[in-house]
Amino acid sequence: MLTIDQLRTQAIDLHAGDILVSKTGAKNAPVGLGAELKPLRIVLAKTPSLTTPFEPKAFDGGDRVPFDLRVGPIEAAIDQLDKALLACVITHKAKYFKKPPSDDELAQLYVPLKKEPSDPKYSGTVRAKMTLGDKPSAKFWTTDKKPLEHANISWRDSEFAVQVRLKSI
Repeated sequence: MLTIDQLRTQAIDLHAGDILVSKTGAKNAPVGLGAELKPLRIVLAKTPSLTTPFEPKAFDGGDRVPFDLRVGPIEAAIDQLDKALLACVITHKAKYFKKPPSDDELAQLYVPLKKEPSDPKYSGTVRAKMTLGDKPSAKFWTTDKKPLEHANISWRDSEFAVQVRLKSI
């Protein structure tokens, strides 16, 4: 498990596996620290300090929803993770492309984790996905550690302690 402080201060040596193709044709490659390629768990905030500009909602009405977090206090760490992911893709580009692009071309194609706001008065965001509903992938508590149902959360008025799992690129 990586902490936000480790992301800010240490070089991250990510490794990636071979491309996998899902039933729907989506392509991804497992990524992790070392050769084991276990999903990477990252603690973005140990205490409630991250906020969201939007309530998480699925456009199709499903249980899998995007969860945008303002990057304010974790911006430097997200930038470091972006650098590590790009370096990983560049290192393994021969695996992923029949005719590998140059490093500069890959850097131009790379879509960073942090989405810059259209209005500079707002903070950038980073998007995670979570499952709500009958089998949620996220758990919520009040500040006095009582379980909280996601339907009862005032999303824009809340602060979150967040741990994410990065499993593929």
